[in-house]
Amino acid sequence: MTGKNRLVDLDTIPYEKRVFVNRSLRMEHIAAVGFDMDYTLAIYKESAEFLTWELALKRLVHDYDYPERALSLTYKPDFTIRGLVIDTHKGNILKVDGHKFVQRAVHGSKALTHDQIRNEYRNTLLRLAGKRFVVVDSLFERPEVYMYASMVDLLEKEKGKKLRAGQYSALFWAIRNSVDSVHADGSLKVRLTKDMDTYFYKDPELASTLHKLRSSGKKLFLLTNSEWWFVDRVMGFLLNGGHPDYQNWRQFFDLLIIKSAKPGFFVSRAPFLWVDDRTGEPMGIVQDKLQRGVVYQGGNIHDLEAKWEYSGDSILYVGDNIFSDIVRSKKRTTWRTTLIIPEMETELDRTRRVAERIQLVAREDDLLRDLYLRLKALHLRQKNGEAVQDEVDVIRKEMDVLESDVARQEQAVLRAFNPLFGMLFKERHEPSLFGAQMEDYACIYTSKVSNLALYSPMEYFRSPRDLLPHEIHLFR
Repeated sequence: MTGKNRLVDLDTIPYEKRVFVNRSLRMEHIAAVGFDMDYTLAIYKESAEFLTWELALKRLVHDYDYPERALSLTYKPDFTIRGLVIDTHKGNILKVDGHKFVQRAVHGSKALTHDQIRNEYRNTLLRLAGKRFVVVDSLFERPEVYMYASMVDLLEKEKGKKLRAGQYSALFWAIRNSVDSVHADGSLKVRLTKDMDTYFYKDPELASTLHKLRSSGKKLFLLTNSEWWFVDRVMGFLLNGGHPDYQNWRQFFDLLIIKSAKPGFFVSRAPFLWVDDRTGEPMGIVQDKLQRGVVYQGGNIHDLEAKWEYSGDSILYVGDNIFSDIVRSKKRTTWRTTLIIPEMETELDRTRRVAERIQLVAREDDLLRDLYLRLKALHLRQKNGEAVQDEVDVIRKEMDVLESDVARQEQAVLRAFNPLFGMLFKERHEPSLFGAQMEDYACIYTSKVSNLALYSPMEYFRSPRDLLPHEIHLFR
């Protein structure tokens, strides 16, 4: 590939670092780029999940009177993936496809059989906006998923039977409140900032990536739910000294918005408050234009566009939370979106290792469809009195062999991923809930912010040409 705007030939970009495109995006039309902080600019190490587990489990036991024996439970970070749904009435953790049909489920930490899943959810409409079914959108929520599974196991083992629906629900919300409280009261953040190297990855390319975007004329802004003292310490750790043209991290950004209360930021009318950057305290409602160098708190999308010089599809927002950063912003604005998926590099590596099996399954699925059509044609001929039973028997045998091999190959593929929940983006041949939301709402997606530096700031990210089901046979 050639072109004066391309910094690196696409063929030289490692596959796991590429930017992938759902909806074509011309970066030359983007005037401002906004960033979330947590798990977007600031990527946490697995050690932060262990710390969250430790603090929240103590809170759960001491504040909600769960057994002291729970404190001996240990965290298993490889238990869960993002995009799962917790059934708070039944103590189940669900993997659903993009159509919201339950495909996998575990009760506590034990997988349910296909028949058990059908019996429990065949006629259940998953209303994901209610209280019963809770979607795991954020990497921050990974510890609470395994805590729920572990506590269901522990409590049922002690009682020798399943819990009541109200007990499953009370347990989940006690865990959610315990995790939220160690974030909200600062106890977790104090520990995180005492040893930044232990809990945060420091991307050596992040500062130069932001500089390249600024050098192309784009304005950069930070839009985060975190409070000022934490933002200042984390961003200082990530960016201070990272580029010779910037004395401190604040100089990378033209606008700083903290405690934004996303996803409420995109739907509320909360006012902007200006913040004393020495104390972190809000000092008054902003009446005039938003200015560079000032720290703002709260606010909403309408006032941001009214009080700043950029709006609509000239803004690209980069975040990691599929709901509060991407879905909500896409539904309420015309902003363009980038989804950061830190676990994507591992997912792509695993996919590469089983790519030949995945291709084989796809070919065998195509053969099965062809054989099915041939079988239907033979049945029509039988109705007209033709003697074609031998041909029917041959095709049925071929289909049995293929179906058996497809099942065997699919199991081999799934073993390369999460043993309980499989792939992040897919559920067998269908997109998972996470994959479907990513496809629908993220214009582009990649594993980390610094991957953007491998492309021109004026890049034309072109989406692949999609084929509808009736076109696939004709055009491939």
